Amino acid sequence: MSECKDPIGLVAQFTFGATSDADPLANDLFRMFSGGPTHVGLEIANEAKRTIRPGRPYQANALATGENFEFYVRLRESVPNVGGGAFVRPVTIRVDFL
Repeated sequence: MSECKDPIGLVAQFTFGATSDADPLANDLFRMFSGGPTHVGLEIANEAKRTIRPGRPYQANALATGENFEFYVRLRESVPNVGGGAFVRPVTIRVDFL
């Protein structure tokens, strides 16, 4: 994109994945695919480190050109006895400006 105006007064709405991406044991986490670690899910959080649930919109004031939104990602235990394993877990991110 080029020559875009700064989004003064707009809200950025982020949606990470879909509700169907939620871990069945902890619906605030993204489920892992089979063959990966067990009893853990992927947690995505906003700049205040509050969890953003799969498929649920998160709104923030839009930022000026050159500024960045901050999000945090970590693995979090969904139930006791975490099992190890390698994984790749893509998450679709939709951004709408309102």
